[in-house]
Amino acid sequence: MFKGSFVALVTPFKNNEIDEKKLRELVDWHIAEGTNGLVPVGTTGEASTLSYEEHYKVIEIVASQAKKRVPVVAGAGSNSTQEAIELTREAARLGADAVLSVNPYYNKPTQEGLRAHFTAIAKASPIPVMLYNIPSRTNVQLTTDTIVHLAEKNANIVAVKEATGSMDAATEIIARLGRKFGVTSGDDSLTLQGRPRALPLGRHGRGGARPRAAPETLPARQSHVHRDQPVAHQGRDEGSRPHRR
Repeated sequence: MFKGSFVALVTPFKNNEIDEKKLRELVDWHIAEGTNGLVPVGTTGEASTLSYEEHYKVIEIVASQAKKRVPVVAGAGSNSTQEAIELTREAARLGADAVLSVNPYYNKPTQEGLRAHFTAIAKASPIPVMLYNIPSRTNVQLTTDTIVHLAEKNANIVAVKEATGSMDAATEIIARLGRKFGVTSGDDSLTLQGRPRALPLGRHGRGGARPRAAPETLPARQSHVHRDQPVAHQGRDEGSRPHRR
């Protein structure tokens, strides 16, 4: 599922309301330009500033417009475990193919707390879960040991978006979990310096904000890397919101 370039969608507004027409046009444009997957209500989609009604409306619009032509990975993270579970279940009901679940921010949980948080989400989720490891925004980092533990103990935790800036961490995850687990690059600086640097290490692909500008260039570049690198895999992008209660 997580192969190629997954774009973090913006959330267009008009007159202080979601611009449904433009959002549907954006979905069609990205698919026509060769984007491999869509990530609504992530960081780029400003999920943290949307109401729950708006959050769910964006997922429903994107999923209904995509019509399964490409996977939709909806942002559904929270620093509240129960809230993350509710967001995840609703994303699945609205047609998302998977969810992106960010590290719990502000709370600064231990690794044991992170394992408990994501295990509870995985057990409650009817669709695959992609972890979102982005310490720069959450002030907490999933260690490689924790990611491996979560993947081995939960069949529907199937990928991680690595936005730690560490090539070593991504390489170790790939070495320990192999092709069964998706590792995608969340750092434009590691993916887009000349030839994508992260992909030959075995990452499945990339996901982030930069494909919004020139989506047609990325799938071709990644395919080129994968043809040249027989050990490379091929993957996907973003999601968080503050606890509101």
